[in-house]
Amino acid sequence: MVEQRLLRGMQPAHLLATRAVQQCDVDSVAVPRDHAPTAGCAGSAHLRNPRADALRDYPRHMTASPARSELIELMTSVPALDPQVWFAQSQGTFGLVTHVPFPTLNGVWIHSDEATADDVSQLLEALPTDDAFCLQACPETRDLAAEVAVAHGMTAGPNVPLMVLPSPPEDIDARLRIREIPPADHDLRTAVAAAGFETDPDGLRKATRLFSRVPGYRMYIGEVDDITVTTAVSIATGSGVGIFDVATPPEHRGHGYGAAITARAVRDGFTAGARFAWLQSSPEGFGVYERLGFQTVEEWGLWISG
Repeated sequence: MVEQRLLRGMQPAHLLATRAVQQCDVDSVAVPRDHAPTAGCAGSAHLRNPRADALRDYPRHMTASPARSELIELMTSVPALDPQVWFAQSQGTFGLVTHVPFPTLNGVWIHSDEATADDVSQLLEALPTDDAFCLQACPETRDLAAEVAVAHGMTAGPNVPLMVLPSPPEDIDARLRIREIPPADHDLRTAVAAAGFETDPDGLRKATRLFSRVPGYRMYIGEVDDITVTTAVSIATGSGVGIFDVATPPEHRGHGYGAAITARAVRDGFTAGARFAWLQSSPEGFGVYERLGFQTVEEWGLWISG
């Protein structure tokens, strides 16, 4: 049965959701072969790969991916930030409407195989929005999600890699001045982020106003000759640090700015106590994150309404 409410003044919703998150054992995380570290050149198989060693030490608790736990806890904590955010949940799935006008910030998430097709359908039908929304599904539920998505006329998008970096990256010299700015100065990054994402700056402002209330939210801009050329956001999430909104306008790409500002945000997260960094990558950013050492631990299915 779907439990539905408009949360007002309640405890953070992740306290409600964690009981339904799937348990599994240590060896259930698999790095896809295409992204697995190699042992070295022929005759060098005995050499150790420090990045691979760190990934083996990456903390595994609660779910097939600790990063999945961090993602779910972050998203289900959003209703406590704003009384107008809509939230409903059932076993293994939840619905969320932030009213931020981006499909991937409104919709239904399936995070465990305890979810049923009926509950997912009920959540999709209950979403109080006329704007586009998404259905996102963890790997073991993609088949179920695909059937529900087809029944609701949704269109499949590219799978979304959930990526992890188990140790801080080295500094990247991109001749870039990187600085952290307070949320009150979000307009310093809005224009460059909107240009990088080719989207509405008003939507970005609304997203910033909402998510900057999350404890551990940090915002960065990168400048060259006093011109803002790139931006990124990080959020401390339990044992990890999540990386979001890495954006560089087309005219400033190809100089390593996105990689440099991501590396800075990750290093700051580790300095503050994170044990790993995580992110969900777009197709455009995937290569940048791989070169920094991020590895895919699982791929989520994605469908968009309309």
